[in-house]
This record gives sequence, C-alpha cells and structure tokens, in this order.
Amino acid sequence: MMPADHPPHELVVSGSLPCIRCAYDLDRCSLDGVCPECGTPVARSRDSLWLEGVDFIRSLRRGLSLLTLASFIGPGVYAVILLWVVALRSPDWDPLPCFVLTSMAGPVLAWIGMYQFMGHPAAKRLWSTSLNPYAHVLSIAFAASFMGMVVILSMSMTASSPVREKWLTVVAMMAGLAWCARNLIILAHVRAIAQVSNMPRLAAVAPVFQIGAAVLGLVGGLCGAHYAGVLGIPNPVRNVMVTTLGLAMLAWFIAWPMLLQTTSRGLKRILAAHSRRGQPFITAIQPSPSVRTDEPPSTAPPTP
Repeated sequence: MMPADHPPHELVVSGSLPCIRCAYDLDRCSLDGVCPECGTPVARSRDSLWLEGVDFIRSLRRGLSLLTLASFIGPGVYAVILLWVVALRSPDWDPLPCFVLTSMAGPVLAWIGMYQFMGHPAAKRLWSTSLNPYAHVLSIAFAASFMGMVVILSMSMTASSPVREKWLTVVAMMAGLAWCARNLIILAHVRAIAQVSNMPRLAAVAPVFQIGAAVLGLVGGLCGAHYAGVLGIPNPVRNVMVTTLGLAMLAWFIAWPMLLQTTSRGLKRILAAHSRRGQPFITAIQPSPSVRTDEPPSTAPPTP
C-alpha cells in the first residue's frame, strides 16, 4: 500500500537524519523537499559533515587549529610588547602602528585557515554554504587588513605629522572592525559545527555569546580608556585601541572553550558515525514503498 504523503518511487530519507539548521529529524522526508521545521532543503543536510571522510576531518582540524592560533597571536603579541614598553619606558616607541599590525594579524590568519589550510573541497563547501555572508565579510576584512598593513609600514618610515596621525587613527578603526569581524566568524563557525553535530542547545546559545562579547567589550573598552592615558596616547586613538583590545580579549576567552568543546565533540561524533559498521550516521536512502500495477504478478512458488 502506497503512503499518501509520497508519490510512487520518490526518494525519501530512511533513518535518522538531523537537519543541518534546526536538528529536526528528517526521517521519511523527500530528498527533493524541505525541512518541515525551518524550511531548509533536505539535500543541504545530506551534504554535511556526516557524509565526509577522514581526509575532510583532518583538513577541518588543520583549519580550526589556525583559527584558534589567530585568537591567541593578536592579544598575546600586543600584551608582550605593551609590557616591554612600559618596563623600558622607551620614548621613541609609537604604540599605534604596533597595535594595528598585531590586531590585523588575526583576520589574516583566519583567512589563511579558512581558504588555504582547508584544502578539501568539502571544507570549502562548508564555508560557502553554512557561513554566508560571513565568508565574504572575512574576505573584505582580509583585504582591509592587508591595505592597512601597507599604509602603516609606509607611514612608519615618514616623520610624524597631523595627517599621519589621522590616517593611523582611521587604520586603527579598520583594524578594530576587522578583528571584531574575525571573532564573529569564529563564533559563527562554532554555531555551524554545533548544528551539524546535532547539538541545538549550543547552537542556540552561540548568538547570545556573540552579542554579549560585543557589548561587554565595548563597555569595558570605554571604561578602561582612562587607564591607558599613562602611555600618553591621544584620546581618540586610545579609545579605539582599548575598545578593540577589550573586544578581542573577551571574545577570545568566550570563544576558546566553546571552540574546543564543540569541535572535539563534533569530530568525535563524526568519527564514531563512520566507525559504526563502516557506515555514516545516515542509515540509507531508499525509495518509498509502492505497488507496481504495470507488472505481471510473480509466478515463483512461495518460500517456506
């Protein structure tokens, strides 16, 4: 007897298949249809981490390692240089170029981790499908970071002037926006991994961390701008520097445990799914049962 909700010979999902967006069970849903809960195409959920092999997992792990390195290198290098300058009290040190260079290192490493180290086609497909428009934002941030580095290095070789100070302030603001964009992209990737790994609670909490990191970083940076006056930095530049540093540090401490926990749990689930009888998490894709009326009945004797 043919089911009423599927036409004859329509391919449907047989087995548990979580939706890539809302984790809804797509069992018995048509492959050409959409998720009944959120409207995401079923084909997009099939083309996910569950169907990838070990090579993709290694590629994803390399890219995530570089993304986490991008979270450490910016605040770490800037903090070390800041402590060194405060200890030596060097009068010839210009804090703004150093700050901009270290803050722009984050988007550059994030771009390399996403588009270069993730060389597997499935990894690039994950970024292009799950993180739009974040991937395009990171490309813009990478271009702005590269241009900002060129401007900073060229102006560092010239004498100090009011025009140079204004340009450095603008580039510092660009660095702050690029760094914030990189932090949001990392958290968005955490949310995408959580959705694919069928952890809807963590996927729902990730936007709260995104908004909270931005608000707390802005408030903390503005309140802490007063303490940066000991270095003799101009007030607008000081606000930009401390605000960006506060955003980066807060997003760093918030995103780091989330990234570790989500990535490790997601990769463990994927590996466990592939090791289960050599099959992926999805059991099978089978045509819906139907009765063919255009074929003659079988004359074979029944088996005992």
